[in-house]
Amino acid sequence: MADTEPQAWYLNSKFPVFWPQCEALTLPEDDFEAYLQRIQERGLENNLNKTDVEGTHGPGDADDDTFTLVSEQPSTTADVRLVLGSMDMCEATENEESAQDGPSSSQDAFMAGLVSHGEPREVDMSHFTMDGKMLTENADFAYRSTNSALVDLFFELEDVVSGPRLLELLNAAWTEDPLATLKLIFNARSIHIGKSSRHTFYRCAGWLATYHPLTLVANLQWLSRPVIEKKVSTKDDKEDSDTEVIEDESDPARFDVRHGVAHGYWKDLLNILALSANGHLTVLSTPRDILNIENQTAGPVRSKEDTREEQTRRHDDAVQAFTSNPTHHALHLKTARLFASQLKTDLALLDNPSDAPKTATISLCAKWAPSPQRFHDKHTTIATSIAEILFPPASFPPFLIPTRETYLRHARESYRRLLTRLRARLDIVERPLTKRAYGDIQYPSVPSLAMRAYAPLFAERDGDRFGEYLAAVKAGTKQISGAVLMPSVLVRDALAAGKRSAGVRSHKKARAFDHGRRVRRGGRRGVGLGRNNNTVLETKARELRDRTLDAQWDTLVRRVKDSGTLESCIAICDVSGSMTYPTFADGTAPIHTAIGLSLLMAEVVAPPFGGAFVTFSARPTVEKVDLTGTLGEKVAAMERSEWGMNTDLVAVFEKLILPMAVENKLTQEQMVKRLFVFSDMQFDAAERGDRWATSFERIEKEYMAAG
Repeated sequence: MADTEPQAWYLNSKFPVFWPQCEALTLPEDDFEAYLQRIQERGLENNLNKTDVEGTHGPGDADDDTFTLVSEQPSTTADVRLVLGSMDMCEATENEESAQDGPSSSQDAFMAGLVSHGEPREVDMSHFTMDGKMLTENADFAYRSTNSALVDLFFELEDVVSGPRLLELLNAAWTEDPLATLKLIFNARSIHIGKSSRHTFYRCAGWLATYHPLTLVANLQWLSRPVIEKKVSTKDDKEDSDTEVIEDESDPARFDVRHGVAHGYWKDLLNILALSANGHLTVLSTPRDILNIENQTAGPVRSKEDTREEQTRRHDDAVQAFTSNPTHHALHLKTARLFASQLKTDLALLDNPSDAPKTATISLCAKWAPSPQRFHDKHTTIATSIAEILFPPASFPPFLIPTRETYLRHARESYRRLLTRLRARLDIVERPLTKRAYGDIQYPSVPSLAMRAYAPLFAERDGDRFGEYLAAVKAGTKQISGAVLMPSVLVRDALAAGKRSAGVRSHKKARAFDHGRRVRRGGRRGVGLGRNNNTVLETKARELRDRTLDAQWDTLVRRVKDSGTLESCIAICDVSGSMTYPTFADGTAPIHTAIGLSLLMAEVVAPPFGGAFVTFSARPTVEKVDLTGTLGEKVAAMERSEWGMNTDLVAVFEKLILPMAVENKLTQEQMVKRLFVFSDMQFDAAERGDRWATSFERIEKEYMAAG
């Protein structure tokens, strides 16, 4: 009878799920670390005859706990040197050819002189003392380097830094201080206290994977653990807090903060693994090539055979990487163990909440855990390894699992059901959205990025409830998430909303005029009235979106204020022509960042310097901001300020602050202590005799002279 029963759908699926068995998947932590050390040494032994190429190792390879598979991952440094070397050779060849093509006799001297007449002449710089200085793009003088590899790395660790330059910076910084370099790498990712740059962090992770893989593997856990306080704790807060003391020094949970947040999120682990599986976890690679962060236009529909062939190829590539690349092998095992460990903890809390500490809450691990047959599972088969830890063979009757592949399919299905239970408990906003059950959405628990993405939908489909919620937020009885949104993103949205409103107002005039003509001509009055009704709904939805922006901005301001205080500070905001480009992946430009950060400083700085900013131009002025207005009104007011189209930093000090201080006889205690310059460009050239001094040196001299 049992033989005639149809098999479960997941047993008949063509999706490849098989994965090589590895005992290290479930080893105790100490044994697991020893296992990683063994495969490190084995990797080096297997490739000793291939590691004598210059540049195959990063800094500190003599006694380092790292390994590099030269056969699998080519020498990054060597590749860069080859490219740079070939560029130098090409340039030398071009110079030789142009020298040969130059004037060959005195008969060409006249034409040569005529052609070169009026060209800028080379100035003999030998009598000037440069002292490590350089000309900026705007011809001002600045120091070429900070003389600290760590400071250089922190300053240049942005999305725009090139791969070769990032490699150079990381090598130099690690030589200076490995621990500080590692902290700077995580600061690049840190959403709440760092630069929140995923792609820059992934490229740095690629550098660690190449030169210090065990360091990368050992620190993956800090991407998802709640180790950052949302609010700076006072002495009373610490005394009143209900904390759980963890005695085990090997347990990373001892660093967790109650209601804390993480540097990254669980999906970072999966993204790093997917990059590694595809050979893109290097400092020179572009993560977007694999991760497809932006929505892409759908291509032609593929046949089932083509899709199945692609799935098989990806699966085979993942197995090959796991069995032959020690770095990827370690990353895969560690990622699976981290997910499985947290899911076990969350499941126990779900099933037996009374046994857990009263401060314990279910994490967001299940939300970001890899769903079977979705993107990360397709590229890495990581769902199989997580399922194998959570549901070992002993979890099933022996007759159900005659083969390893059958067992893995049962384990994956059990894992899928576990995710369904935990995600239902988390009340993820996408669940009621897919069911169109808008009345079930709990708006206070919607994350900030989801709120930004879905606010127009909430306003359109659940306008009354959403409006009541926003009113409660304004009254202070409910909260809205927005602390992780960048000021630049909110400013861009506010500017876009303002432009849409202006466009709608013009469009409404045209509609009214057109409707009046139809009424006078005896036209279809019902059509006009219907359009007016639609306009009312559009206006209401637009107002709700604007109120959402205001609420999220207020949340961001409160978060910054809760993190500490700023006194005697003022912002210098650059909105010169260069600030309108480039456009970044999130749709913002440098001008949005400058306005956003300047406005944020105006909001949080204590009086008398709060509520103001300085324009960046040849004739700088101090502009006041009405902090009682909406975000759109404040941004629009800043945009209407008198802006110049250049970046004359010296003018701010020499033509604005110093004359004002001298005229009003201000003391040093009354002077502003710190100025924050928000600009993407270097400063303009000096127009005075002390040309070879930096802007700071010239300003310092004048202020000292004035006392």
